[in-house]
Amino acid sequence: MIGKLLGGTIGFFLAGPLGAIAGVALGDFYEDATKREKNRVQGPSSTELDQQYFFVCTFTLLGKLAKADGRICEKEILQIQHLMDEVLELGEKERSFAIGIFRASKDNDDSVELYAQQFYTIFGKRPDILENLLGQMFILANADGVFHQEEKIIIEKIATIFGFNNEDLKRAFAPFYTESDKMERAYNILGISPQLSNDEIKKTYRKLAMEHHPDRAISRGLPEEFVKMANKKFAEIQNAYDLICEERNIK
Repeated sequence: MIGKLLGGTIGFFLAGPLGAIAGVALGDFYEDATKREKNRVQGPSSTELDQQYFFVCTFTLLGKLAKADGRICEKEILQIQHLMDEVLELGEKERSFAIGIFRASKDNDDSVELYAQQFYTIFGKRPDILENLLGQMFILANADGVFHQEEKIIIEKIATIFGFNNEDLKRAFAPFYTESDKMERAYNILGISPQLSNDEIKKTYRKLAMEHHPDRAISRGLPEEFVKMANKKFAEIQNAYDLICEERNIK
């Protein structure tokens, strides 16, 4: 669970720019945690560290993105609150920490590439996690109904670091299509062209379903909140494939 993040290990064990952001966000708690951890024989497990890095990087990059156009609007604040309260269901301490990260990242001068590169170094072999983070950035960028050029530049920079191509970006952006564009949205969720054969579509679907299956998040020890997000992504892939199968009569 996310609550483990405040077990006295975050900031002290996190390295690099993400560790620095965690230290600023935790403030006095970070100082106390450092003293406690010096007396511990065993540090956090690799799974706990992964959870911490994911948490810190998510709110760090969202903070950078929100400030990209020069101001943070009310709708963007509401979207961050929705992520904390409804999606991740953070407790009081975790929520306070997330806000601290968000504020610390938007106010410092480090480049967004610095944080994205460290995140990719950790999760580069997990495209589902990379795409999940990119999706959250798209949601925030679209919160005010305007996809600003500055936001587009940041997302494209991060996508490049993550190794994503144009089709991957279309898939991440797919949730923002209207009902009238539902078939285009379905193809973009799978990251494919309508010109592909039925067999190629089946192959792509199976690959994505395996990559984004919630069981993978569970096997990695990610918190329940992130498993819920994986379930949502998996459902989007399944629904898109079902829609395409219905249109093309794929059995």
